[in-house]
Amino acid sequence: MTKIKIMTVREEDIPFIEDWARNNDVEVDLDTAQLTEENVDTVKGFDGLSLSQMLPLSENIYAKLHEFGIKQIAQRSAGYDGFDLELATKYDLIVSNVPSYSPTSIAEFAVTQAINLIRNANQIQNNVRQYDFRWQPSILSRSIRDLTVAVIGTGRIGGRAAEIFAKGYGSKVVAYDPFPNEHVAEYVTYTETLEEAVGQADIVTIHVPATKYNHHLFNDDLFKQFKQGAVFINAARGSLVDTKALLSNIDSQHIKGAALDTYEYERGVFPINHQGQELNDALLDELIEREDIILTPHIAFYTDAAVKNLIVDALDATLDVFRNYSFTRKLIIIQLKRLLNKTKMPYFKKRLSSKQNKLKGAPTKRLSKRKPTDNASWGGASTKTISKRKPTDNASWGEAPTVRNARRISTSTGSWVAKTVLLASESTIRSIVNKEGSGTTNS
Repeated sequence: MTKIKIMTVREEDIPFIEDWARNNDVEVDLDTAQLTEENVDTVKGFDGLSLSQMLPLSENIYAKLHEFGIKQIAQRSAGYDGFDLELATKYDLIVSNVPSYSPTSIAEFAVTQAINLIRNANQIQNNVRQYDFRWQPSILSRSIRDLTVAVIGTGRIGGRAAEIFAKGYGSKVVAYDPFPNEHVAEYVTYTETLEEAVGQADIVTIHVPATKYNHHLFNDDLFKQFKQGAVFINAARGSLVDTKALLSNIDSQHIKGAALDTYEYERGVFPINHQGQELNDALLDELIEREDIILTPHIAFYTDAAVKNLIVDALDATLDVFRNYSFTRKLIIIQLKRLLNKTKMPYFKKRLSSKQNKLKGAPTKRLSKRKPTDNASWGGASTKTISKRKPTDNASWGEAPTVRNARRISTSTGSWVAKTVLLASESTIRSIVNKEGSGTTNS
């Protein structure tokens, strides 16, 4: 019987894991700990490994997993920041993530937090706790219908948020995405630059992936481009935002407030119980204490539907890769070889004035074959889309051919990794292609 080690298990995960194991006739071993050098030996003897890892893995861990015969690490999240894809390649490990587990949950959360900011929810609750029940100008709000919303990134999450604002509340919605989504374009107006989008918006919500190229994408210069009195929502990744710059612009009253579901220094902090402990993080303490900040511990996704999808899709990937390893590698090679023929995209800020980056008007022909995905603007597209696109997964935000290189490819043997994607660095691509040769893998 196939045996899978599942680590970083939470209480709410267990019913879904047990159901999946029973339905797939797989033996599972559950562990609440993260994978570390101290416990990596517990993985020995298992066929597959699934994690919800927040801590980075050392080279020794990768080497041990290879020694134990592990073929894949199935990460149960969209984020994969803690994985070194170069080391994974070195030790013949396939890493996958789950990019689309509950886009609606995250979109709904972002919209809710935007409304809480606009309606001064924190201030009102603080007043009520002090028995101050007055109607007063400081809590006077505006109707969402009368506001302009800027959605930055229009994949499945951003696209759904845009739809809720536009169709649900009747707001004017603008969006920035280097590769507009034709479905979203029905109810939003795309701008040519990021600065143009944020400059006209009362609400700015971001839904883009984090890469090494867009660290502090939202910095002091960009915050100063915001419309006076705008509110800011980040339910994406903490590294995208220069927190100190954000607070500075709130202190100057240029920005009204912010809802942050992610924090740039959250690793090792979220989602852990630190009651009774001193974290020695003055910046985090300030975020918690401020009335104009709504801070939540990375819970935008946290619904029963999302938890189930994270478990099922990640474990399906583990099983499929284990049982069809050689077939999976061939599919990777085919897709990666196609990507190698594409042009690397520079850091997107350098492209803002590019003649090729035409975002106004009707979507380009390239978009006609795309189906919306979680981060559709940065990949996760169908095979046909990949073959036609010059940019790759995160190319619009500056990343070379790296991730989400193949997704749900229908073949005679079925869908090999349903709703998950494989992660690989550019050197991984070249390494695999060079190892395998050009024989039967030509696209």
